Amino acid sequence: MQTGVFVVIKDHVEKICCVRHAYGMGKWGLPGGAKEKGECVVIAGKREVREETGLSIVDVTLVGTFMLTKTPGRVVLCRARIAGGMVRTEADEEIAECAFFSPEEIQEMEEFFYPAQFKLIQWEVFHTPDTEPIISPLISPAVEAL
Repeated sequence: MQTGVFVVIKDHVEKICCVRHAYGMGKWGLPGGAKEKGECVVIAGKREVREETGLSIVDVTLVGTFMLTKTPGRVVLCRARIAGGMVRTEADEEIAECAFFSPEEIQEMEEFFYPAQFKLIQWEVFHTPDTEPIISPLISPAVEAL
């Protein structure tokens, strides 16, 4: 079973770091991707964030684990703090751009996000750090909006 790791990183004004893919539908999502064999979730998250955004992260914590509903696999969602690095400004074959958006901006841009990624962002906004990690199918949380 494939495991994907995605990370919510917020800047100093609580905007969420997102990346737009340069392939496929070219939609927005969180930095992240497949966990490599033998790699732990934290290392996978740090590697994916560095590759896709140019940022280094610390204090990686678990938000939840979600079972995919359309394909076999699971997604691990984490949150982390920026430790350093510079946000990528040049596109490559994987990432067209990297930007920070407020939860309200993301809500307004829903059609430009991959549906599963939009749900992960909803879960991160819904989850508070002082609560237990979530274990759920990847569906939208029972909240009206971000």
